[in-house]
Amino acid sequence: MKLATDVYSKETKDLLVKVEPPFGSASTELQTVNLGNVTNRSFELALNARLIEQRRFTWAASANFAQNINRITRLRESNNMTVGNQQEKIYREDESVGSFYGFVYEGVDAKTGDIILSNLDDNPKITTRGDHTILGSIQPDFTYGFSTSLTCRGWDLFVSLQGSQGNEVYNKL
Repeated sequence: MKLATDVYSKETKDLLVKVEPPFGSASTELQTVNLGNVTNRSFELALNARLIEQRRFTWAASANFAQNINRITRLRESNNMTVGNQQEKIYREDESVGSFYGFVYEGVDAKTGDIILSNLDDNPKITTRGDHTILGSIQPDFTYGFSTSLTCRGWDLFVSLQGSQGNEVYNKL
């Protein structure tokens, strides 16, 4: 049985990302811009074992767990940079790359059929400036996996399972 751990901290400076051109621009092609600085801090753990090892039969198993904390530490121009057709992606200091931005959906008014959005500021009207908030991120809280392999008289079986926990999905309908 083997146990392996890995811990790292990495800062990326002058990170390049592709973004849509500014509104009103003649070009529709994505532009490469210097986003700023990003840090990644990670902890990884893996356990590998040969459970049975005989001449005609072997069984091995592996399990792993990893957590990566991704944060934007500096932006090139301001504390916010929104991109996307509906400004749904946001790059903000102290948030992760892959955060998305928008209105909080509360439901549908039963009488009118109108969408109900959360009012997050003191303004009685719902506005993009005051009522947009970070809704989530594609970055998982942690990832995990398990695999096992069996070999018996020339036959092999391999099963691999993996997953992630805590990442959100943006529905752009």
